[in-house]
Amino acid sequence: MMNELFGEFLGTLILILLGNGVVAGVVLPKT
Repeated sequence: MMNELFGEFLGTLILILLGNGVVAGVVLPKT
Protein backbone atom coordinates (compact mmCIF):
# COMPACT_ATOMS: atom_id res chain seq x y z
CA MET A 1 0.00 0.00 0.00
CA MET A 2 2.69 2.47 1.01
CA ASN A 3 4.88 1.58 -1.99
CA GLU A 4 2.04 2.25 -4.43
CA LEU A 5 1.28 5.61 -2.82
CA PHE A 6 4.97 6.58 -2.86
CA GLY A 7 5.25 5.48 -6.50
CA GLU A 8 2.30 7.63 -7.52
CA PHE A 9 3.68 10.62 -5.62
CA LEU A 10 7.13 10.19 -7.13
CA GLY A 11 5.71 9.80 -10.65
CA THR A 12 3.58 12.92 -10.26
CA LEU A 13 6.53 14.89 -8.89
CA ILE A 14 8.72 13.84 -11.85
CA LEU A 15 5.98 14.79 -14.33
CA ILE A 16 5.59 18.22 -12.69
CA LEU A 17 9.35 18.81 -12.70
CA LEU A 18 9.64 17.72 -16.35
CA GLY A 19 6.63 19.87 -17.28
CA ASN A 20 8.10 22.92 -15.58
CA GLY A 21 11.46 22.30 -17.25
CA VAL A 22 9.84 22.08 -20.68
CA VAL A 23 7.78 25.24 -20.09
CA ALA A 24 10.86 27.12 -18.89
CA GLY A 25 12.90 25.85 -21.85
CA VAL A 26 10.24 27.04 -24.29
CA VAL A 27 9.34 30.37 -22.66
CA LEU A 28 12.77 31.68 -21.65
CA PRO A 29 14.40 31.76 -25.13
CA LYS A 30 11.39 33.59 -26.61
CA THR A 31 11.42 36.43 -24.08
